[in-house]
Amino acid sequence: MGSWPVVVTALLLALACGEVQAETHQMVCVCRCCYLGDCKAIANATAPLDTCTLCTKKKCMQLIANSTDEAAGGCLQTANTFVKAECYNRNAFFPKLTCFVLIGLLTGLVVFGVAKDHIPALAAYSAKHFNY
Repeated sequence: MGSWPVVVTALLLALACGEVQAETHQMVCVCRCCYLGDCKAIANATAPLDTCTLCTKKKCMQLIANSTDEAAGGCLQTANTFVKAECYNRNAFFPKLTCFVLIGLLTGLVVFGVAKDHIPALAAYSAKHFNY
């Protein structure tokens, strides 16, 4: 079977870890409808922003008013519901770190899997556990 699925997965992860393109905004405001603590994203109520300070409940109310989603209007009319505004930075450090750590780990495991038969110290281990 080979290791091509692992290589393809590593390439896809590398693309997912890439920078957001210059013409798109780095910050995104996501509006959620919360009912008794359970929050769900509202369709067509997401806005690209320049800073997270612009992501407010008032901004979400404007987006919901312009939304074509029927559930968005129901969110404001149902008792015990409230709107929550969440700001996400697409180029944040820790999500990128997670991507690169996973790529590094995956690459290291693939290299180890290919090289384990050629390392003299692992010859007995390889013969015992990986003798097909």
